[in-house]
Amino acid sequence: MSTLLSACLNRYKDSLVSFKICNLLVFSVLIVLSMNMYAEQEFQTKQELWDAMSVDVDHWGDGLNYPVDEGIKETVIVFNLMGIETTASCEGHLDRGLSYPWIDMQTHSPEIRGMMNEYFDVQEQENNEETLLEMKYPDKTYNELLKIPEAEKLLGLYDKRHFLRKAVEERQMQCLEPLNQLLNQFYENRTVSYDNMLVVSDVSWGCDARLHSIGAYRQIIRSEEERSFKLMEYQEEMKAFTAFLKQKFMNAIKD
Repeated sequence: MSTLLSACLNRYKDSLVSFKICNLLVFSVLIVLSMNMYAEQEFQTKQELWDAMSVDVDHWGDGLNYPVDEGIKETVIVFNLMGIETTASCEGHLDRGLSYPWIDMQTHSPEIRGMMNEYFDVQEQENNEETLLEMKYPDKTYNELLKIPEAEKLLGLYDKRHFLRKAVEERQMQCLEPLNQLLNQFYENRTVSYDNMLVVSDVSWGCDARLHSIGAYRQIIRSEEERSFKLMEYQEEMKAFTAFLKQKFMNAIKD
């Protein structure tokens, strides 16, 4: 009786172990399937975002009501999807406009625009104060005016205006830092001529920033044949950077 009972218990234990192993395998398979479904769903979501932005960009136009050039369209799409707001662009043309691809980016956030408005208000106050002092002391030079006690207000306005200007320029550069980091990543393992490398320029007071190849401004002094050849090289470099950004966007995992 004891032997039979023991045998039954052993068979029960073996069955229980097999059941647990089976459950574990099923659970593992479900996890893998769930991860694949999540990855597929994530890709579809990113693709849907891309398609929606593409439709939006199709309705954008420049000051002459020209649509976004096909050769720069994907760059515009991926920039805006990655939070880099664009304001103008061109694929580059030999018969009109500029003979290299470029894209302008917004560097004026609401905070920056507010600071710029404050800057111009302070500048106006400074000019009015300076005019009053010049009318009161017509025989004094500007440097002499700055040394009198009554110039304290003028000096204060001067300091405030320059503080605001520096703060605006700093914030403009901060807006472009994500793009600069992406460019560093793009060129980390990429070998290309210095002339073709992409760079951000025109980061100055009241201006949008522009992305273009370093040698683009030399197009104006090149022969027609050389200009045509460099245009193709510059376009290929912009397309390569666009493909790099698109891959990063599509493969990014949500937090």
